[in-house]
Amino acid sequence: AVVSTQSTGEPPPRVNFSATANQWEIYDAYCEDLERQEKQKERQKSKDKEEKEKKIKVIPVVEPALGEEIQRIGRPVKIVERMVNQNTHDEIAQDFKYWEDASDEFKGGQGTLLPLWLFKSEKAKKFSV
Repeated sequence: AVVSTQSTGEPPPRVNFSATANQWEIYDAYCEDLERQEKQKERQKSKDKEEKEKKIKVIPVVEPALGEEIQRIGRPVKIVERMVNQNTHDEIAQDFKYWEDASDEFKGGQGTLLPLWLFKSEKAKKFSV
């Protein structure tokens, strides 16, 4: 017996989306989100205040300072900033990570140090190494 199963329906519409993000756009988005959260807290406070006035009981509420809010999002912002910078300068990062030296073939597996920094000292300027 041959069983055929079919389904009919329209597929969901496709939408092409492309965008770029830099560290300032991400920072602005975090600041807008922080402001939105603060407004939401203020609205919640006003509702709570009205309810408390109805109950006639007053309980003091301690809220975190603005500095604590910034500290809370500080580390994630730094991580995202590093990701954005690393993606922006990906070619440079890959060049340092996989630097190839033509003289490596003749060194017998020892390899070469990456030329990342150049150290100079005034005291050692006249000495030869």
